[in-house]
Amino acid sequence: MAKTPVDDAIIVEHIAKLLSGADEPTAAVGAPAAAADDEIELVAATEDAADVEGERDASPLTPHDAAVNAWSARFGVLGVKLSVALSALCTNQDDIEVAEEPLRALALLLEKAPVAEDQLCMLTDMQLSQVAKLCLSAGVIEPQAAAEVRNLTKNPSGDGRTRLRCALALCRVPDPGRLPVAFDEHRYEAALVGLPPCYREDFVTAAQALRRCVESGQRVTVLLNAPSGAPVDDLARALASCVSRDALPALTIDAGSCSSPLDLMGCAASFSQAALGMVARGLFESGECGVIVRNAHTLANLKKSDGDPVQFLKTLARCGTFRDAYLGIQARFSQPLIIVCDAASRDKGFASCCAVSATVHALTRDEKVAEVRRQLDAAKVEYAFDLPECVVDGYCFDDGTESVTNCCCLLAASAAQREQGVALDAKGVAKILPAPNANDPRVWYGLKRAALSSDVDDVACALLASALDDADPASEHARRRLKVLLDAVPDGTRLPTPSNAQVVDAIEHTHPLLGGIDGMAKAVTASLRAAHPRPLLLVGPAGTGKTTLCESLSAALGGVPFVKRDFPGLSASEVFGSRTAPGQLTEAAAAHAGAPGVLLIDEVDKPGCCDATALLSLLDEGRVADSFLNVLVDLSRWLVVLTANDLDKVSPYLVDRCTIVSVPGYTPEAKVGVAKAVLVKRLGEKLGLAGAEVSDDALRHLTQLDDAAGLRGFEKRLEQLLAYAGEGGRIDVQQTRELFPARPAATSGIRVVMSRGGAAGGAALQCVGAVSSEGASGVSCLSDAPAVERGITLVQVALAQLRVFPKAVQLFLAEADDLQGCRCPDAMLGFGVALVLADAGLSAELERTAFFGATRPSGEVALDSSDVLEKAPFIVARAAAYGCDALVCPVSFATAPEAKRAAEHARVDLIGVARLEQAIEFAKDAVQLHELVMTL
Repeated sequence: MAKTPVDDAIIVEHIAKLLSGADEPTAAVGAPAAAADDEIELVAATEDAADVEGERDASPLTPHDAAVNAWSARFGVLGVKLSVALSALCTNQDDIEVAEEPLRALALLLEKAPVAEDQLCMLTDMQLSQVAKLCLSAGVIEPQAAAEVRNLTKNPSGDGRTRLRCALALCRVPDPGRLPVAFDEHRYEAALVGLPPCYREDFVTAAQALRRCVESGQRVTVLLNAPSGAPVDDLARALASCVSRDALPALTIDAGSCSSPLDLMGCAASFSQAALGMVARGLFESGECGVIVRNAHTLANLKKSDGDPVQFLKTLARCGTFRDAYLGIQARFSQPLIIVCDAASRDKGFASCCAVSATVHALTRDEKVAEVRRQLDAAKVEYAFDLPECVVDGYCFDDGTESVTNCCCLLAASAAQREQGVALDAKGVAKILPAPNANDPRVWYGLKRAALSSDVDDVACALLASALDDADPASEHARRRLKVLLDAVPDGTRLPTPSNAQVVDAIEHTHPLLGGIDGMAKAVTASLRAAHPRPLLLVGPAGTGKTTLCESLSAALGGVPFVKRDFPGLSASEVFGSRTAPGQLTEAAAAHAGAPGVLLIDEVDKPGCCDATALLSLLDEGRVADSFLNVLVDLSRWLVVLTANDLDKVSPYLVDRCTIVSVPGYTPEAKVGVAKAVLVKRLGEKLGLAGAEVSDDALRHLTQLDDAAGLRGFEKRLEQLLAYAGEGGRIDVQQTRELFPARPAATSGIRVVMSRGGAAGGAALQCVGAVSSEGASGVSCLSDAPAVERGITLVQVALAQLRVFPKAVQLFLAEADDLQGCRCPDAMLGFGVALVLADAGLSAELERTAFFGATRPSGEVALDSSDVLEKAPFIVARAAAYGCDALVCPVSFATAPEAKRAAEHARVDLIGVARLEQAIEFAKDAVQLHELVMTL
């Protein structure tokens, strides 16, 4: 049974009676029994009320006691003990004043009252999970959503946190007492007076139909058929206000802005992009409100491959339920009002789903003239008798009042600047009104005609003729094509050319301590100085912020438009357009009226729906052929930026046409600096833990767990650490190790570090074991990696130079990290040491020492490749993560500044060796010393 919401005034009155003893508290009906796995106790209201009664004292109540009593009474009416509510919020009565906002959010959830996104955002992951369990126990959540909500409580961080908040806000059992189903006469009269006289008859007809709908108990849904230029928002909101007991806000959704059904219906996963749909997002952010959907007929033109948005809207209108793909649960639209605004006679079947179908008529010429007179009179403008007819005939081309209102505003503004007593006449109108109504295709063409090339001008003229021909069945399609074509024409401006220092400042503002900023700034400024900006290819590890780097470039250029497209998600039709829709690159240019900006095409090293050659004309000439317009769209003034994680996987056709810009990412030391400067404070505020501190040693331990050059994994662990520590103040390294212990090696043996190939950066640590076995010959490698077997063979050749022939030794490699993408030659030094120790009958237990480096057949120890030094911070950090305090490596590595800085930061000693025998002697001495210590 639905609970009646509790008003604050009722609560105050209830408490006053309790304190005075004038009345006994009334027991509330107990909540439904909790689910077996939710384990939350609910009580009747009388228990909390009795607690309040027992706590009364002759002395005045302190503010703390008053707060406790107030919240006890409020939750008691809901059948929940205050202690249970505080326990769900991970707090106690001593901190009740601090927990006031979370308590209010929890009370609203249990009362089935409106709750918005900002009220749930203040709950931490643990609080959110406990609150959800309490709501499940109280029977507040819809039965069909209970199982999914229960699953979400198990992992409320990240994406799961957002989905859980949405589910709590949208999937509650509706309370019939909250539905605004009363027809309000006062708001009806006020709305009627506020509308233009030419629309009042239509409004009265629709409002009376709404009255009958409300009185008969039907679900209130309205289809509003309105012509171009009609004040649809005003009409829709006026109708919405008539059927609500209280002032009801209305959420307006423009379906014409949807480029895909996913925009309306939500997206569970689209190339790592997931989002709520327009309906769910609006209701989640705004709380309880009505919904107005404009231009609903345009949904029928969208591709149905990602779902049917028309059917989605029909179900919402008929049943008041919807299933958002991101949320993954069928949610209920508790409001009885949905107004679908559509173009006249284009309802696409919505009329059969709506309780009321209202039509707004197209204005006649006389009605437009009368509206001009009314608006000019209201503005106290003196005008000649024939001026309204002149305005209507020359400048009002739509079927509503939009163009009338625009013209009257200009005339009133001009009249205010003229001398008093001089009336406006027909001759002065042309000087005041610069052009006819902005929705007239002739206006679009006139504004851009001077900038059109001859071939584009021919296409535009043909489209204009078709758009103005009402008898042409393709006139609407031609009108749309003409609008896109003219909007995509460059407006003649160029991107600014900032100095290197300005670009550096913009990048450092969003990417502190990122390496290689000077080189990036030089590449950007050099590209912008060219006649047409040369495309850039940003190459770097994932998580380094290449996308936000492009946004920083947009800010450095004065806030020019920034457009992002994911290459894996682009099909050929989305690049080149189709018969029914322009390409996405064309839409980007048209959306900003031809102004230049920054165009980012992300992840070009990932396989996509179309071939990389689709981008060649864009990179070569700055032009894209569009099948929808049948012209070449000019994007030559845009700065085109491509991004990739691995340059080896990018098409060579793209590489040859771009300036390569390396984004090296963050070293472990830099990650510590970024965390201290930005991340700890930002994540603390996000979690409601202002003033949280993390020690340098704790941050250093986190960096050692992550061998990626990006911040994504590091930031995620840091957020988990802050949430785990809570309000504990300063977080030390011991707490960090408890939550994130370093993974132990999978087996014992010589520890070897291998750098990873490609732009991914990082390193992996393996354990090499070697045992003597009678009758064994050759080498057995459990990893079955040919590169490893080849490296072991070369090491045996080098050992032969030392007169060591360990042929009766079996060598195996156990995976402590993983071998994917690793450079096996880096482990050759460790292979040689393992073979010799086993051959000599010595133990290979060197838990505090790791080996890194390639071995030549001559016995020389060297680096396998020149770019290894770039990964020095990750190689050293990987050794430190496994508890090694010494790294035996080539002399060239040990003396390199990059490696020395990383070793100092990770507190690891670098032992440089020039030849294999030096590493062997070091290992023998270390093993013998270890055995001596163990003996003593």
